[in-house]
Amino acid sequence: MTAGAKDKYGRKAWTLAVSFASGETSSLALGSYSDYVIPRALGAADADGETGEELFVLVDQGASTQFASIVSVVGHRLVQATIGLFVLRLAYGGSVGHQDGARCLSNVDGRPGLAVYTVSSGSSGAGGRAHWEERDYAWSGKRLELDKTTSGSFSSVSAAPKRFTRIECGSLVLDQYH
Repeated sequence: MTAGAKDKYGRKAWTLAVSFASGETSSLALGSYSDYVIPRALGAADADGETGEELFVLVDQGASTQFASIVSVVGHRLVQATIGLFVLRLAYGGSVGHQDGARCLSNVDGRPGLAVYTVSSGSSGAGGRAHWEERDYAWSGKRLELDKTTSGSFSSVSAAPKRFTRIECGSLVLDQYH
């Protein structure tokens, strides 16, 4: 990872660079993030069901939530996964008021996929229960396409299962602050 010039908001622009055994190199602009976050590789797993593993990269974090991007090698070129036109940023971790997570899926309408979870604290009008939502996406190349959304509630945010607070993909598990 290398830091570049600061953007108009004073955030550093980061670039991921790799060297291949063939001697070729490739780089990918990860974007601009706060000065207190240095993007880093978190681990690798086969997220999209294609040949090879994808690299999970920490790209930002807040007080209780981290954000990861998924980077693939296509040919000898680095490519970030997207949802529609936007670069994928998977939130994971959380606090007493919210939690986020994601899990790789083996079959979403016959394709590998990704479940993205969000849990938020309930209001007094909802009986104080925590609301959860799962959005299941299927891979189409390096882009995720929404397949279905389901939702429900828990007695509280802390009652959410672990999968709602971390990223799980094969043997890769990214917990809060990992």
